[in-house]
Amino acid sequence: MVNHFRIVGTVESGSQVDIPYYYNRNNLVQGNNYNGAIHIVSNDPDERFTSIQINVHYINPNSIDDNVFIPLTTELHQNYPNPFNPSTAIGYQLSANSNVNLKIYNLLGQEVKTLVNKQQSPGSYNYIWNGLNSEGQQVGSGVYYYKLVTDNGYIKTKKLLLLR
Repeated sequence: MVNHFRIVGTVESGSQVDIPYYYNRNNLVQGNNYNGAIHIVSNDPDERFTSIQINVHYINPNSIDDNVFIPLTTELHQNYPNPFNPSTAIGYQLSANSNVNLKIYNLLGQEVKTLVNKQQSPGSYNYIWNGLNSEGQQVGSGVYYYKLVTDNGYIKTKKLLLLR
């Protein structure tokens, strides 16, 4: 059964809009994958049509909270605030179960602190770094790096600045 919805509107260049995607779960079979697409018409003469593929893996709706957001991609976010003093939030999202390792490094590449080293479920996470090293001592002002590594092959490093 294919459902078609038409949403009409304009999105200015450089901005974004949320597009709702609905499905009737009465006809879905637990454990099956379902595919769909969102088709976008553009006024760009060189790229008139764009499609975004949507893949849904249906699981038992009674085993999850309907308000849980499962990201489509794994991603490390920029910390906030940056620069910071005395603490900063480091956020990331996981699209699948994964062993997660999130560490802080100094400019020489030496490990300063491990924030996360455990198995995590899909979802969004936020950790606060208070500028302390693994011994509980305050680190000095300067540039530091934080690196997210998952066993699904995701590796990303970003820079942060501590001002004391």
